Amino acid sequence: SSLGNMHRLEELNLGGNKHLTGFLPAGIPQDCVKFLPKSIKDAVGGLREKKLKTRFDYMMIISYICVTYIDLISDILATDALFRSEEPGPVLAALNVFFILGEAFMAFTNSDAQGTDIVLILLFLQTAVDGINSLYLGKQTQELVLHKKLDAIVRSLPGIALQFYSLLNDLEDVTTDTFGILLFSVLTGVMGSSFTLATSHPKAGSIIGSKEFAVCVLYYIFETWTRVSTVSI
Repeated sequence: SSLGNMHRLEELNLGGNKHLTGFLPAGIPQDCVKFLPKSIKDAVGGLREKKLKTRFDYMMIISYICVTYIDLISDILATDALFRSEEPGPVLAALNVFFILGEAFMAFTNSDAQGTDIVLILLFLQTAVDGINSLYLGKQTQELVLHKKLDAIVRSLPGIALQFYSLLNDLEDVTTDTFGILLFSVLTGVMGSSFTLATSHPKAGSIIGSKEFAVCVLYYIFETWTRVSTVSI
C-alpha cells in the first residue's frame, strides 16, 4: 500500500504505537513534527541525519557536493573520449550515456514529479540543492545521502567499470589525453562512490568528521576498486 504524496504532511504522531519497528518511509518532509516510539527510527533504509557540529563537518558537505559534480563532469568527458576512440569505445560510450540518463529517470520516478523537481533532476542540480539545504539546516539530510547513493549505484559504479575496461582493453590505442581523462574519471568515481557508501554505513559514527567514517571510506575505496577491477578484467 502507499500513503501517496506526503510533502504537505505537517505532523506525524506514532507515539502510541509501541509495537511498531523499523524506519520511517521516504517522502516525509524534514520540517514535519514527529512523535515516534523508540522502536521507530527516523531514517530511510538505515540512513541517519547527522548534525554538522564543526567547520570540518560543513567542509565535508561542500566537498561532498564538489566531488559529485567533478565525477559527473569527468564522466561526460570520458564518454566523449570513448565516442572518439576506436571500437569498442563508441559502444561503451553509449552504455555510459544510458547509465547517466538512467540516473535521471530513477531520480524522477522517486520524486514528487512536480515542476521544480523535474527541472532539478533534468539539470542534475538535485544534489547541489540537497547539499545547500543540509548546510542551511545544520545537518546532513537523508535526501542528500539518498540522492548520492542513487547516483553511485545507477551511474557512477557502472561508469567506472566501463571506463576501466576501456583502459585495460587496448592501452596502446588510447591517446595520452584520452587515457588521462578516463583515468581521472575512474579515480573520481571510486572516491565519490566510496564516500557515499561510507556515509550510509551503520558503523560510520554519529558525526561526519569521525575516525569511524574515515575507516569506512578507506574500506569502500579498496572494496570498490577490487570489485570494479574484477568485473573489468
